[in-house]
Formats: sequence, C-alpha cells, structure tokens
Amino acid sequence: MRALSAFLCLVFVVSPSVSSHYIFNTLIAGNQVSRTAVRVPQNNSPIQPVRGSVDSPYLRCNVDPFPATSTVNIAAGSVIGFKSDVPIYHSGPAAIYLGKVPPGQTAASWDGSGPQWFKVRKIFFRVPVWALITWIFVTDCPLGSPL
Repeated sequence: MRALSAFLCLVFVVSPSVSSHYIFNTLIAGNQVSRTAVRVPQNNSPIQPVRGSVDSPYLRCNVDPFPATSTVNIAAGSVIGFKSDVPIYHSGPAAIYLGKVPPGQTAASWDGSGPQWFKVRKIFFRVPVWALITWIFVTDCPLGSPL
C-alpha cells in the first residue's frame, strides 16, 4: 500500500510539469502535400510564461514563427491531414483549427488575429499512459464549411 501511495504522490507531483508538444509541419489536402503552406514555430516548446494575456500574438503564433511561403486551396468537403517529422511518443489531447481569411486580406497577409478560427477536430486521450501510439488525424470539412 505504501508503494502505491508513493507512486500516486509522484504522479501528482510530476504531472503538472509534463507537457506534450509536437509541430505538424506538413499539410496534406487531397492529393497535395505541402511543407511550405504551414507556418512553423521556431521550436516546439510551450510558451512560458504567456506574455501578456491569452489574446497575445505569442500564444496565437508562438514566438517569431517562420511564415508560410505558399498557400493551398482546400475545397469544402476535402479530406485534410497533418504530418509531424517526429514520432508521437507521449500522448495527450489534440485540437485542430482552421481559420477563414478575413475579407480584404490574403492568407499570406493575415496575421491570424480575430474570431475567424473554427475547430475541425478534437481528439482525446484514450490509450494507456505508457503505450506507444500511432495517431491518424482523419476528418472531413463538412460541405459548406467556411474555408
């Protein structure tokens, strides 16, 4: 019983310092595969501390991200995917968002600010903690979704 108590105590002490973070640097849209249409942060470390408020551009775009150098047109109803260069070895929840470019701007000029973001998919943690996993992010943008 003492061993179990010690283990649970260790889990609760260590858990807050653990964070998963991966950069999905490849966009797959239909038969198009692009690494240049993805805005990539300079590193995959969580932002600490968040500078300013939750509305900070540092939280939205990480710190000084490398801008995407191209765009990809994605039709409503298309299957999209994202790929990481490194294997996912510690699992956790994931959320995928897309943003609709505001009127009067292009995908290249938009800084990502504003309420134009919509959730495409969320994935919850469902496997044993120490298991190696393979995630396949497959989802559809419903016909008529604003892209």
